[in-house]
Amino acid sequence: MKPQTTLLFLLTELMLHANPAAADSARTALNELVVVGKKVEVKEQGRNLTITNIKGSDLASAGTILDMMQWTPGVMLDAMGNLTVTGAEGSPLIYINGVKQTDRTKMELISSALVKKIEVIRDPGAEYPTGTTSVIRITTSVPLQDLIGVNVIDQLRVFRRVSNGTTANAFGSLGKVDFAASASFNAGNSRQSASYTETIIDKSGDVLRHNATEHQDFSHSRRWNWMAGATWHITKDDDLQIEYSGGNSTMNRTFANDRLTAAGSEAPEAMSYESHNRKTPTNHTLLGAYTRSIGESTLTLTATYNFKKSHNEEDVYLMPQAALHQTNLSDSRSDLWTLQGEYAWSFGGKDSQTAGVYGGRSSNTSGTDFTFTGLQNVNSSVGWTEMYYSSRFDLFKCAVTAGLRGRWEHQSSESYLNGTLEKYSKSYFNLVPNLSIWHRFSKNLGVNLSYKYRYSLPSFSQLRPSMTLNDLIFYETGNPALKIPRSHYVALVFNIRSFMVAAEYIYRINEIMDITTPIEGSDYFLVKPINMSGNYRMSLELSYNLNLGSKFRLYAFGTVTQAHNQYYYADELSRRDNLSASVYLNGSWSLRRNLSVFATAGYWSPTLVDNLRTGASCNISFGGNLSLLKSKLNLRLAVNDLLRRSVTPNWTSWSPNLRQTRINRYDTRGVTLTATYRFTMPKRKYSSIDNADDYDRM
Repeated sequence: MKPQTTLLFLLTELMLHANPAAADSARTALNELVVVGKKVEVKEQGRNLTITNIKGSDLASAGTILDMMQWTPGVMLDAMGNLTVTGAEGSPLIYINGVKQTDRTKMELISSALVKKIEVIRDPGAEYPTGTTSVIRITTSVPLQDLIGVNVIDQLRVFRRVSNGTTANAFGSLGKVDFAASASFNAGNSRQSASYTETIIDKSGDVLRHNATEHQDFSHSRRWNWMAGATWHITKDDDLQIEYSGGNSTMNRTFANDRLTAAGSEAPEAMSYESHNRKTPTNHTLLGAYTRSIGESTLTLTATYNFKKSHNEEDVYLMPQAALHQTNLSDSRSDLWTLQGEYAWSFGGKDSQTAGVYGGRSSNTSGTDFTFTGLQNVNSSVGWTEMYYSSRFDLFKCAVTAGLRGRWEHQSSESYLNGTLEKYSKSYFNLVPNLSIWHRFSKNLGVNLSYKYRYSLPSFSQLRPSMTLNDLIFYETGNPALKIPRSHYVALVFNIRSFMVAAEYIYRINEIMDITTPIEGSDYFLVKPINMSGNYRMSLELSYNLNLGSKFRLYAFGTVTQAHNQYYYADELSRRDNLSASVYLNGSWSLRRNLSVFATAGYWSPTLVDNLRTGASCNISFGGNLSLLKSKLNLRLAVNDLLRRSVTPNWTSWSPNLRQTRINRYDTRGVTLTATYRFTMPKRKYSSIDNADDYDRM
């Protein structure tokens, strides 16, 4: 700590003794002024992580919040943009300052330097929407009053092709109003290829036809994102937030295929075709939130509106010389309204309760005009209401969390295909309980036992019986007879000093999977969803967290999983079993005050997902971070996916009459250079600032 900062600290402490009422505001100001990096702290309770002391660290210098996720302990972001949480299935819900995000716009716009705390929740309670498997909660810092900060981030990515993005942030506080605004432009280019085979067999196991296809895929994108918002601190206990974010992009894709088909004893036939695709999606989101603090309780009201639309054009040519031509056109639009009210209170700062109501409505409209299937228009909507209650209290020296969430939902859709109308309408009501018991036997030993019931509803596309063409070769159809997938989850967790050991068991009922079968008398295939039954997953997890002062940090996570899948199709029972393992490492080392290095490494053995077996994947990424010009300029160089295997490199799928294999060669290995320039300026006259030296240091 600098001598000036040390002196300021002593003077501040004397002031706090003289005027205790000023303690909170003064400490907040002091914390904001100290920009010297501390060690990043990672704490675990049960299976959940809390990451603090981020300011001034290698995480804070990542670029945007989304860039930060690639290097955050317990979180993984691969080169294709897929965000996951270690040891959790599916994609996490993202909350920024307590507000659920409907897309990734804010994560791509807000600077990582503003992040104060990250919570990675792998056992979400009843206060989160039904079916949630993991949550990432991000809290950003509040700047000093009467200041404006600006960050400019430029990111150059050199993979097999060159991409570039620039983001500008402005944030600050004027009197009782905090504000933030961001804008970004990204130009992306990528190239990838794949080898794909399909083997069609009859009931006796004889091969009827074998297809081998080589894919070449080139894509170009141009994307604009923007955001503006303000929070008005009406009184000490009342806040009002309004925010708008949006995005517009253009994506062009050229998809070339060389296909070789061998049917029975006939000579193989060769065919080549190209697909030229242009897509223009648009997104707008409006948010309003009001928060009222009343003693030990808080009332929060949040309303959101999200609008999305997209136009897609695809021209398919049979080569050479475009002998045949096929045109596919599609348009879609969705409107999503949500309203949530939540009241949280506690008794004596110990027992806490949360109750809330959450509802909304989503309407979706899509229209397609495919050469082979003709006109099809689909109008669908879903409306829902949820009520939830969660309680945290002490019982027999145990911290108990119990919750219940109920959801009523109505789905309806109308499909028009070649003049034929198909309707679907159905309502659901489900109750979802959860229970967690935590007990700390000693300073170095804590035990957590939890149970959770989960369910998920089939989507519109999985339910509607109409048939659409997808990916040139495959038709897709829904299944109105699908049942609701349900699961029971039990976990036993031990926190032993820096270690976490967890045993999990998940039993699944009516899980939905896609079955692919050949369409008789054609070269096409039909993909249809069905329910699975009698499936389970058992896993053992181990994590280790090490912090050595402000110099070195390491987070390690590993898991071993036994999965069993089975399903009935055509009166036959198919079974699949798989034992898999994974290891994940995340670390950083501060070499000097302004220089640090960091790395992530992960390995995932072959895994069984429904009737699809993925190949082993491995991600090794590392980089360095250099701060210059009194920390105003930050340079960051990262080498991504050294082995080019971070995204599933291959997979094999089984269906009753079809075997599919695919070898992917993604454009994932490359170098990313990020330059961030940030500065802060006062809105008042320089001479009127009490601590001008501190503002200089910022």
